[in-house]
Amino acid sequence: MKLCVRDHRRDLEIVFLRENKGWTFPEIGKKYNITKARAKQLYDRVKEEREETEKESKKLGIGA
Repeated sequence: MKLCVRDHRRDLEIVFLRENKGWTFPEIGKKYNITKARAKQLYDRVKEEREETEKESKKLGIGA
């Protein structure tokens, strides 16, 4: 069984392309040779992780 290796750089680039360049999920999918649904999944995962990190930072009083 092959283990999946997460590509953090790609995931962050997907968020950058979506938020800063205004790319659509089909465009992002084409660039990385993945489906538009997979591009959205990766985008949502990074956004969720970012929100969790911000909540934890606020809870600890970091960055206030």
